[in-house]
Amino acid sequence: MAEIQRIPKSAQRWVANDLLAFNIHIVTEDTATFFGTGANLPESTADPVFLEHVEPPPGPLLRDTDMVYGSLGALLDEEDPSEGSIADFTGDLLSMLQYGVPGRLLRRLRRIPFQMCGKTVRAEPKISFIARDHGADLIVHTVKVCSSSTIDPEPRLIAEAIAAFSNWQDIREAAGQDLLHRKEMAGIIMRGTAPTFYKIPITQDLLQSVGDATYPVQPTIVHKLRTPVQDVDKYFREGLRTLDNRRVIMQCFEAFKQCF
Repeated sequence: MAEIQRIPKSAQRWVANDLLAFNIHIVTEDTATFFGTGANLPESTADPVFLEHVEPPPGPLLRDTDMVYGSLGALLDEEDPSEGSIADFTGDLLSMLQYGVPGRLLRRLRRIPFQMCGKTVRAEPKISFIARDHGADLIVHTVKVCSSSTIDPEPRLIAEAIAAFSNWQDIREAAGQDLLHRKEMAGIIMRGTAPTFYKIPITQDLLQSVGDATYPVQPTIVHKLRTPVQDVDKYFREGLRTLDNRRVIMQCFEAFKQCF
């Protein structure tokens, strides 16, 4: 694949050929392999109300749970849900799941510059975790499920992870710290209300190859979770609107906390 043309482009314009051009491959794994936790997923720490009721029941709710039901309802009320509505729901969901822990901040990132083929290009993740030293640990990419677009979101997510790693390195260099050789970024593609989970290892060698437009000798293997549902097409149509999907995906979210 060394002969594939490499041209500078923003993360939003990355396609499958860009992954091949930089020797990046995606491998799909079951829950035991992806999480390394054996056959059983951990129990979710989500509010039991959210796991037992499709819609909010009467009576007072915990603040985070109320926010999730509210943004989910707003998203489902839209005929063609926008990426902004999907991002709002996802942010509320991650907050309810206590993804925001001391020392980390869940927020939208500004545009992140990174080098590709000798030029400065940009990535703009919808949601990211920011650690104490301001580097990103988790990247979330949102997709409109009702869109007729055939654009593959996976190359975009991986390009955003490369940009986030580049940002980490810039911060460490400015602070007088040694550069990292490798960092595994956590990623989520949110198709409407249906998440897919990724582990994306980024190395300084890969970052250099993307910047210099060269083909890395060492392949980069991105790990993708095979969503533990029987009907994947139905899952992407229904997402977290059904309780069966909701319960197992909340367990996946719980297990995913160990990945960043």
